[in-house]
Amino acid sequence: MGDSHTQYCRKEKEIAEMHADLQTIKRIVMGNGQEGLATSVPLLAQNVDTLGKSVDGLKTGVRGFLQYQQEQEGKNAGKAEIRRRTRWLVGILIGVITMLAGGLIATIHLLVK
Repeated sequence: MGDSHTQYCRKEKEIAEMHADLQTIKRIVMGNGQEGLATSVPLLAQNVDTLGKSVDGLKTGVRGFLQYQQEQEGKNAGKAEIRRRTRWLVGILIGVITMLAGGLIATIHLLVK
């Protein structure tokens, strides 16, 4: 009889531990005067969805910004190339004008003599 009573006491202890564990889980799920998992998890899922949409919006914005930045860099490179070519052409024109003026002056000088 002592052995069955000992087993009974062990089972009672295990049942009491399981009951305590279930009460703890119940407090976690339902809340203990605060929001429990039953309330928090749907809110978290909604927040994750909202954050996912925000991230997608940010990705789109960053893509647009990078495209704009590349276009501006291309425009700036094009403007710099135009400036280089303009300087080169102005230099050539000045050289040609100087040669023509020099030749014109030499011709006038020869005609005057």
